[in-house]
Amino acid sequence: MEETDFENKNILIIGADGFIGSHLFLRLKSLSKNIVRTVYTSGSEKNQVYKVDIRDKEKVKDIFKKKNFNTIYYLAGLINVYESLKNPELYYQVNTFGTLNIMENIRKYQENSKIIFASSALVYGKPMYLPIDETHPLNPITPYSSSKSSAEQIIHGYSKTYGIRAVILRIFNVYGPKQNYNLFIPAFIRRCLESKQILIGNINVTRDYIFINDLVEAMLKVALYSNNEIEYFNIGSGKEIQLETIVNYILQLSKRDKSFLHKSQDLVRENKNEISRIYADITKAKNKLNWTPKTSLKEGLNITYKYYKQNKIS
Repeated sequence: MEETDFENKNILIIGADGFIGSHLFLRLKSLSKNIVRTVYTSGSEKNQVYKVDIRDKEKVKDIFKKKNFNTIYYLAGLINVYESLKNPELYYQVNTFGTLNIMENIRKYQENSKIIFASSALVYGKPMYLPIDETHPLNPITPYSSSKSSAEQIIHGYSKTYGIRAVILRIFNVYGPKQNYNLFIPAFIRRCLESKQILIGNINVTRDYIFINDLVEAMLKVALYSNNEIEYFNIGSGKEIQLETIVNYILQLSKRDKSFLHKSQDLVRENKNEISRIYADITKAKNKLNWTPKTSLKEGLNITYKYYKQNKIS
């Protein structure tokens, strides 16, 4: 990938104020001056940042009519699995019907653009085999994962019917600086930095953790990848990581020992659908995108821990 590959590209980032979107923008702004961003909080049109709810038909239409975009990164949406259990309707309204609004406006005004959608590995549900590749059946088991799977189907339908170029990224557990503390790694780091007692849940489960910088590099590669048919890629580290490994390393960084750990029944999820093991087969992304994650778990945790130690967690 050359630094000039994005120089004359018009890029739209939908959801630029989120964890992934903000990191993607920081990487892209050194490569292109033609970036339009939508955010959910507050915007400044002078800087091509627009406050937009993806369900709002008129505001979304206004954005899509501004200019012809080469690449549309669609990263907006609700992401809290446990919140989706309490308010499933909201998750379908935003993640599913919001996607319908986005795709309808692409069909009308951006037919030559490429859409890159940030989906989730949770669309696979409980793994039938490991590692999970892109042909693994979809079996979402929460309103959140179901809303993302439904969004995938909408994008698939528009792509096949109207010839819209699309890439769907099934992202595994991403982490890094500036992530919201209600997710596992920043939450545990905060407990280590601020609490006398550290409450934990089930740390015997395994996940596939991908550092944010590696995810962003994959997203840049996808923008330059030539495809006419819709494509799906797993984006993860390709490694199975036990949460206990992460706990032990963060304890080491914070100079605490296991005597600070106390199992909380409130944090142990008694859920028949709890996924005990999951990790990605990233062979397709390696071969087709010429992409490989470069950040080791320890390196990524070092960077992340240092950030939260130096900055107030919000």
